[in-house]
Amino acid sequence: MKRQIFTLTVLFFGTASLAQNTTDNKLRSLTKLNLELQGFGISFEPRLGNSATIDLSTGIGSGGYDIWSESFTYVFYPQGPTGFLSITPKFYYNRNKRLMKGKPVTLNSANYFGLRIKFTTRSIAENTDIRDALLFNAHWGMQRPLGQRWTLNTHFGIGYAIDATDFSNSEETFYPAIDLKFSYILNKSRG
Repeated sequence: MKRQIFTLTVLFFGTASLAQNTTDNKLRSLTKLNLELQGFGISFEPRLGNSATIDLSTGIGSGGYDIWSESFTYVFYPQGPTGFLSITPKFYYNRNKRLMKGKPVTLNSANYFGLRIKFTTRSIAENTDIRDALLFNAHWGMQRPLGQRWTLNTHFGIGYAIDATDFSNSEETFYPAIDLKFSYILNKSRG
């Protein structure tokens, strides 16, 4: 019986160490070109430790936000693009479980909890429905590799939006936070 337990233990740790040697199991700092629901941009996602990154993004949107008390609308208006900046810390929680199941963890692939702060500008064209907006949300998300250089990132959560045109007289509301982003990885740095 002891011999069987010893054999199983050696096999388990041998295959686990082999899997870790052949799999990119550390979070990486990534630079990405993004195609999002609301436009396109570039982001830098540096590693903050063994289980966290922060996604720093900027880009151009194909519309903007119309925020009123109890109302939150995305106005699609590609003739008058908007600019945006966002900061999204991500706290990954299931990378080890994915590794143990033999699932990929490359390109920071895992499930995570995140917080986002996003600022969007008004339209460069004269569209009074699109205003400066400040968005805060808490969400659950997942990032998955699509080949060697592409990722899919999606999240779902709850957000709070403020019309940032005039803070002394601004409208605000809660909204459902939903995002879908395809990214092309420009580098796969080790740090």
